[in-house]
Amino acid sequence: MNKQLIQAIIKAGNEAMNTVPVKYTVDTRDTFYYCYDGLYYDDNHVEFNDDYDNKITLSYEDIVGIRVGNI
Repeated sequence: MNKQLIQAIIKAGNEAMNTVPVKYTVDTRDTFYYCYDGLYYDDNHVEFNDDYDNKITLSYEDIVGIRVGNI
């Protein structure tokens, strides 16, 4: 996925968390992750804690899809 698109989705989802509970689904080629606490990004990667409380760090190239939904 495009880096700027990923960052825009994360920004919108994190802002929505102030008013409604949000669930992210982050897809890679091999697996997918659920996140309920918000995602954080910088120029090189995306970080979050998955639903098992494991710290996940992915490069932008690893992400093939990202979805935001309410719980």
